[in-house]
Amino acid sequence: MTRRMGRRDILSMASGGASGVLAGCLSSDTDDSPGRGRELRLGSKLFAENQLFAWLGFESLQSRTDVQPVHRLGMGQFGENWRALRRDEIDCYWEYTGTLRNFVDIAPSQEFDSATALYEAAAAAVASETDIRLQEPAPLDNRYVLLARPDWAERTGVETIGGLLDRLREQPDSTSVAFGPDFRTRPDGWNALLRHYGLDAARRASIRPATTEVDPLLVYDHLRAGLFDVAVGYATNPQLERWTFTQLEDDRGFFSFYEPVALVRSEHADATAILESLDAATRSIDTVETVRRLAARIVFDGDAPRTVAQEYLRQSGSG
Repeated sequence: MTRRMGRRDILSMASGGASGVLAGCLSSDTDDSPGRGRELRLGSKLFAENQLFAWLGFESLQSRTDVQPVHRLGMGQFGENWRALRRDEIDCYWEYTGTLRNFVDIAPSQEFDSATALYEAAAAAVASETDIRLQEPAPLDNRYVLLARPDWAERTGVETIGGLLDRLREQPDSTSVAFGPDFRTRPDGWNALLRHYGLDAARRASIRPATTEVDPLLVYDHLRAGLFDVAVGYATNPQLERWTFTQLEDDRGFFSFYEPVALVRSEHADATAILESLDAATRSIDTVETVRRLAARIVFDGDAPRTVAQEYLRQSGSG
């Protein structure tokens, strides 16, 4: 399987947050020694939100079961975690249904009218190819979003993606758009967005100069600093908790659902206590605003992901 950079495996460490995320990944407050019963090895991606789900699962397993969770967090991007899961190097990590749509055997052009439909297709595809099972997803959506500077949105009156593309068609040099280097050609990225909104090849070529690929660590910073008018973001990113942007409505419904879901090796599928604990961790966060707020503590305040997970479970009564 070809390795590609995940949507935001590095981006959430932007704006001074890298030290906080890495500190959580390398935290010495975790006991990896074998404990009661069987072990369950938890992996994660690098960014704050994904580590947060992993630590929620870790704490839930410790409090609800005889299982000894073992952390293998911060392994890398989709490719590293997926391979580790398939090679029996980890037992579980949290992925996103939209990411699975791009990497497992689901037709990229297939339309899904609900998050449930995408989840069921992803679960069936993964089960048919591997010994991995998908648990129930979290009831929140971390899809791509287009974000505009508030002053630009107010000045132009643009409120939708369709309005942005109309403006680019009429005045290609009037607006600047930024996104990460993998976004232009991915199946759910910029070129596919333009086709979905009805731009032919000539129109797509005419507005290409308005777009710039930038370091994913700097997308939000550049937008906030006024270097670009519009940028691609993610619905749950912590920058949306601390900074103000205008989200453009996806008026033709292009962007796919991205629900967090625990992927678990099938040998644990008969362990009801394990599955219930992982599901409880996934369901404990049910709003985009909660994810943003908790991830902001990791990214901006430098709090360890495990500490954030522990405090949230205690305060919410989910522990």
